[in-house]
Amino acid sequence: MDQAAEIEIVTGSSGFIGLTLVKKRLAQRYRVLGFDRKVPPHRPPGAECICIDLTDPPNIEAAVEPGPNPQLHPVHHKFQRIGGGALESSEIGHRSRPSWQRMNRPRGRLPRRVIALAWALAVLPLAAHAQEQQNWGAPEIVEVQARPGPAVWHLTRGDSEVWILGTVSGIPSGLEWNKDYLAELLDGARAILMPPRPSIGLFEGAWFLLTNGSKLSLPRGQALDAVLPAELDVRFAATRERLGQNQGHYRTDTPLRAALRLEDDVQVKLNLTRDEPSDTIRKLARDKRVPLAPIARYEVADAAKDMLKLPPAEQQICLSESVEDANWELSHAALAAQAWAVGDLTALKANYGEARLAHCVIAAVQSVADISERDVADYTAAINDALSKPGKTIAVIEIGPLLRKNGVLQRLEALHVTIEGPAEQSR
Repeated sequence: MDQAAEIEIVTGSSGFIGLTLVKKRLAQRYRVLGFDRKVPPHRPPGAECICIDLTDPPNIEAAVEPGPNPQLHPVHHKFQRIGGGALESSEIGHRSRPSWQRMNRPRGRLPRRVIALAWALAVLPLAAHAQEQQNWGAPEIVEVQARPGPAVWHLTRGDSEVWILGTVSGIPSGLEWNKDYLAELLDGARAILMPPRPSIGLFEGAWFLLTNGSKLSLPRGQALDAVLPAELDVRFAATRERLGQNQGHYRTDTPLRAALRLEDDVQVKLNLTRDEPSDTIRKLARDKRVPLAPIARYEVADAAKDMLKLPPAEQQICLSESVEDANWELSHAALAAQAWAVGDLTALKANYGEARLAHCVIAAVQSVADISERDVADYTAAINDALSKPGKTIAVIEIGPLLRKNGVLQRLEALHVTIEGPAEQSR
């Protein structure tokens, strides 16, 4: 088959359905790539077999080089959704647990950079710590004496109430905080409103990498340090050295990818986790049988594609902003998390801010800006709706969109919601 021919990709190509699809429909017309977890005992005739685990992002990136107009045929994924039961091919998954159940988890094993490109940057302004002075809102709040632990706000309308737990993204692993108070708050709650989630499946993520992965790397023969302006290269080099990373770590990255990688490297350097307090909330919700769900699910693939279209000059501006973010976080992220853990709102505000990188991308990419705006609007609508129903609801919101000017609390105040919150300490 001509190497320039249109590519068809068949997952589970050595199974009964995959073999049949290749032999009967594809092999004569296309260049066929067969994906299997292990070397198949019976290779499908007319297909080039690739050992690849589609639930392992690094495995995808290492094994697949994007080609012209690839087509993805998730054979066993479709088969399991239709037929259920055990898999046709034992190379693809375990018979005791259909693989589509694992593949369609909204979090965990998805290709990380698909989420990082659009989702992290759309929500990064709500979750990062930046050098710029945060523009906090000033809604009218009845200050109350709070118990030790993360700050909470109590909203009421008639016989309805919503308790809001403010959070920060990235707290040191093992950080102690008052979980008992949160457990008490969940008693008698009718629902928990969790942060929005990206809507993207495993095969969508794999497809994105196949068709757009090359845009995450510089053209062959180029290196990041050679394409950056001298001043930015010096600052970037100093920052990566603070993070303990060598030049090769980012060598083939586009400036935008390097900017995103800096954020991840800061998290690793400071041993920060983004799993808390969400993991604790989910465990308590299960124990107390309180239903929880994200306030919304956002399609992010188009935003990711738009970001990849940023010209090099704009990507370099965003990388410059990311360098500022990284240096700020190295000095302030842990302090912000510690203040959050004890409910010190004054110290939290002093060490928390919204990311320059996110502002850079939002200013350049409208689809990312739309997601960021929807986050605040959807939170406001979800809480307002909860306050129209009897009983108690819990909401979990990042401090940024909660307290910023024209943020969630200010918008709810405009809807005549009574708000009680923690008093700020004078310094």
